[in-house]
Amino acid sequence: MPSLCHIVFRFHFSLITAGIVITPVYVLCQTYQSNPTLMEVLPNIIPESITLADLHNSSLHFMYQCNQPNLDFFHTHIKSNQILFMSLGISRFDMMHPDTATIMGVLDFFRNLKNNSIKDSSFFSFPENRIQMISALKANKTCIILALEGTWLFQGDINWIDSLNQIGIKAITIAHRFHDEFITTAEIDANDTLSSNSGRSPSILNYNSSLSQLGISLIKKILQLKILIDVSHLGETAFWEVIQLNSNDKPIIASHSNSKSLCNNERNLSDAQLKAIANTGGLVGICFHSPMLKDSGAAFLSDIVDHIQYAVKVMGSDHVAIGTDIGGRIQLPLGISETDYVKELIEEMLRRGMSNKTIAKIMSENVFRLTSWLLSSD
Repeated sequence: MPSLCHIVFRFHFSLITAGIVITPVYVLCQTYQSNPTLMEVLPNIIPESITLADLHNSSLHFMYQCNQPNLDFFHTHIKSNQILFMSLGISRFDMMHPDTATIMGVLDFFRNLKNNSIKDSSFFSFPENRIQMISALKANKTCIILALEGTWLFQGDINWIDSLNQIGIKAITIAHRFHDEFITTAEIDANDTLSSNSGRSPSILNYNSSLSQLGISLIKKILQLKILIDVSHLGETAFWEVIQLNSNDKPIIASHSNSKSLCNNERNLSDAQLKAIANTGGLVGICFHSPMLKDSGAAFLSDIVDHIQYAVKVMGSDHVAIGTDIGGRIQLPLGISETDYVKELIEEMLRRGMSNKTIAKIMSENVFRLTSWLLSSD
């Protein structure tokens, strides 16, 4: 008989079809622009259809909690012909047993996930290069890109980046809810230890949160690798510090963020921030969390499209994607199902006069081009 945790996880995952995400990013450089489009790669598989690429899916959190690092059992709930950024987020003091969460445990989880899921799978692929990705898509497999949300488990040691790089992590969200050794603020007093073993609840990220010296070193190290920096969750001060450190103009992503002009949520981005990400060649994934879509009252699918259209207006259609955060602790808009929203979303965009070309970019093309660059040998 399966465990209660397994039963709950199976039920939750059965609600997830739109995908599993990872973190977004793509570069508008000469090499990046030379990559073929998804339609060119798969002309006989998706001649007219528009597929989905999700920049941020949080389902790994439940797999980690339930110690079920295996995707094969859930293949019927995940559509093919997708590129899915699956991000593992372990919030401090937010797990069943927070003291047992370690970076070594996370590394083992990622290894087991890949090993268990690809043994006999005809449905998933963890591509290590662009050729493998294209081959998997042609075989109707779901291409999964792994990401980590938050760096507090590093305990201030930036060298864990090398271990994550070796097992194929391709995107890292620098912060996740709380301050740590890398993100701090002057408001933290001398008695407020940042250690996860302190027994004290750490303070929450805010506008004034900024990179510590260790944080600066962390950003510089990631920028040397083919790993995307995800600025979702960062306060605005730390955001601009990351942009300033990105002297080589590598693509920066915000995998699950929306527009602050439409919804004044602290997690959302100003027009200046949206433009800054676009200037790096990066992407913003529009998030489905209701409090990030609308200031008050119920949110609907139309609010998602409002944010898509606004981001396109500010950033251009080459820099907007979908970053649902499905699988996370989000409040979906009324009438939206975790398993069935793609058709309705596309219909609403068409109803508003958005072109097939623009819709295809937002739903999959932009992520495909970014992932092509990410998995290239350049």
